[in-house]
Amino acid sequence: MGCIGGLILLTITICICRCCCCRKNNSDSYAKDEAKVERKKMERKAKSDERRAERKSKTDEIRKKYGIGFKGLIKDDNPYSRFDA
Repeated sequence: MGCIGGLILLTITICICRCCCCRKNNSDSYAKDEAKVERKKMERKAKSDERRAERKSKTDEIRKKYGIGFKGLIKDDNPYSRFDA
């Protein structure tokens, strides 16, 4: 009887210790995965911002070329204005 009780206590102790160690390792791996996901997210955001800046510069060049857009890009001396004669 004592042997069986000892084996049961030993098995329960081993199971508890193993579960605690697994949780610690899992939480570490979750933190690593979360850091990796955050890093990839920041990389995608940086690439997105870079592409957005390129598109904006191209759009501004086109507006400047054709004289359209907001006031900063409109030419003051419009060659197609009416003659007051």
